[in-house]
Amino acid sequence: MSQYWDLETSGIKEKCTDSTNNGWFEKYCETHLERSLEGQYIASLPWREDHQPLPTNFEIANLRTRSMVRRLEPELRHKYDDIIMDQVAKGFISNMDNADHSKGHYLPHHAVSKDSKTTPIRIVYDCSCQKSSE
Repeated sequence: MSQYWDLETSGIKEKCTDSTNNGWFEKYCETHLERSLEGQYIASLPWREDHQPLPTNFEIANLRTRSMVRRLEPELRHKYDDIIMDQVAKGFISNMDNADHSKGHYLPHHAVSKDSKTTPIRIVYDCSCQKSSE
């Protein structure tokens, strides 16, 4: 029984010490974590310093979006646009007017429809989309 509880509480009951994490958590808190004026915490992603920049995927994101918009019924297209505008207003996503499309990484997205009066459509972001091999 004690082995079961040891397994169930692994990582919970032992406090993470500096000797086990080499100070990475404290460094992350100092460099990537801040508190906004509204009292919310803002955490940036902990990118590896030696990581290559992500390749641009503007073309595939653009093609997927245009294809999805063509297939949507006009009523759902307006609802989709309302959802996108709401996400822009809340700061979840941003508009990239006049962006240099030769650099940057974009999140393709598509609509998922369902029979619901309150939520007839929702947006799904494809974060694992990969550039097709040419």
